[in-house]
Amino acid sequence: MIKFTSFYLFSNFTRVTQEFYEDKAIVKTQSLTYEREFEFNFKDVGEISDGFFAPPSQNTFSFWLIILTSFTLSIFFKSIDSNLILFRLTQAIYIVAFILFVTSFVKVRHTRFIDKKDNFLTSIKQTRHNHDLILQVIEMIKNKSDNLQEISSANPFPEATPSFEHIEYDIPNMKKTTERFYENEILGLQKNSSREYGYSIKYNRLSGEIYRGKIGYDIWCSVLTIIAFIISAISGLIFGFGIHLSMVFIYSMYVLLATIFGISLILKFIKREVIGFYDMNGNVEHWLWVNRSNKEKIEKIIEFVQSKIPAENKV
Repeated sequence: MIKFTSFYLFSNFTRVTQEFYEDKAIVKTQSLTYEREFEFNFKDVGEISDGFFAPPSQNTFSFWLIILTSFTLSIFFKSIDSNLILFRLTQAIYIVAFILFVTSFVKVRHTRFIDKKDNFLTSIKQTRHNHDLILQVIEMIKNKSDNLQEISSANPFPEATPSFEHIEYDIPNMKKTTERFYENEILGLQKNSSREYGYSIKYNRLSGEIYRGKIGYDIWCSVLTIIAFIISAISGLIFGFGIHLSMVFIYSMYVLLATIFGISLILKFIKREVIGFYDMNGNVEHWLWVNRSNKEKIEKIIEFVQSKIPAENKV
């Protein structure tokens, strides 16, 4: 038996224990708010992939800690400033929160296990100490599962020449997606500030039905979050550490942030054309954004994908 234990401090003190036996795995999850235990057989595993993921719970925790600390300093500055111990404690909390926020963007490698119905089973957080054990687990599963697919974010694409390649840049969300269309599947690699991972979409999961519509740039919520963080960070520096900024800089910053937020609201009403591939359950399995420069290419991709979908799948 091979055992892994991972602890996630900022996710309600979650502890995940994974035990891998000869032909099955048992996964136990326990936190302050949640407990679960389940098992899966190795023969049901259809995909093993690795990727790099930043801890979202740490990012959320540190973000709100910065917000609350800066708000407290701004509103109760006179009371806090008159008590040296309380003032130093508040400064320390602000510094720790800022360090936690910056390090929350450090990505950690995970190995993920997906079943043959494309359901997520579990993932193992890799370290220097468990790398060899993970390789042993992968070999155990490969010996028990037929038609197992392995995808590595370091090299997600085979040497075979794809029929099409589609690269998409989502600048507002700082995301780049590269997809290649092969004979039996779509292979993709997605990168942004918090994750980097490869994925596969097999044509036999699609129904052949196509969604066509238009969707606006719904980024105002993300922009508002960034603005709240910047204002809180500046307030914390001013009230917590006595860093004096010129009023011209402060007013200019507020005008800039207000302008960016206004633009994000306007973009919400500027609709982009989008197409989607439906799966056999009537859900959109995959999206492609369409613009003037790639419209003709996207139509060829749609035609190609539909030609690869099994006839019995088509509605």
